[in-house]
Amino acid sequence: MPKLLDVPDASIIFRSSDHVNFRIHKSVLAMASPFFRDVFSLPQPPDSESIDGLHVVQLGDDAELLNSLISMLYPVHPAIPQSYEKVLYLLAACQKYDMVEVQSSIRAEVNRGSFPAPVGTEVFRAYAIASVNGLIPEMENAGRLTLDYPMTFETLGEVLQFLDGQVLHDLARFGSVAGTILSHASSRSSKSTPQDPQAFGLVVPIRCTISPSGASTRRAPSPAGYMKSSHGISTT
Repeated sequence: MPKLLDVPDASIIFRSSDHVNFRIHKSVLAMASPFFRDVFSLPQPPDSESIDGLHVVQLGDDAELLNSLISMLYPVHPAIPQSYEKVLYLLAACQKYDMVEVQSSIRAEVNRGSFPAPVGTEVFRAYAIASVNGLIPEMENAGRLTLDYPMTFETLGEVLQFLDGQVLHDLARFGSVAGTILSHASSRSSKSTPQDPQAFGLVVPIRCTISPSGASTRRAPSPAGYMKSSHGISTT
């Protein structure tokens, strides 16, 4: 693990779902996340675990995701996710912990090409992940990119298991309406015409669902969830 994940003078330990400990600063987390700022204001259970005098907080995220997330909080080179799918889960973690500025920085890195972007038919899986986690900009972008591919069983493959019936219906309808609009626009004029469906007022459907882990589609969980494992964060 990079040294930044075991920083000097740490004041708290985050433990990942796969049992990796990260020694970090409460002050840094509190500045980046109103959620954690509120969490740290709560009294700690008397029987909670400590290591070297540092309180241990169990999170529901794996070590790779936490490694990337924490690296975005310090003035070091970030641990870049290796795929766009992992970028989406990183954005979802930012949303869960109310890290608005960090989330904006990640999106900027994707736009600059520093972080992975969706490639080929993986845009359907990107749409599914973004939909489940309430990542509206990524959902809209992936929805537009799906227009380049036919919605067939061969194209969708295993992604079908991540799309509920209503979301799949909305996405199919979006593709059908977009195709009709662009066809009419093309036949109406030989002049240069915007080819983005959004230019004609067509908006990607953003009917969202809730992930199996219970993450909110719009808001970070309440700090009261600090003591509840159902929110993916607890004391040990």
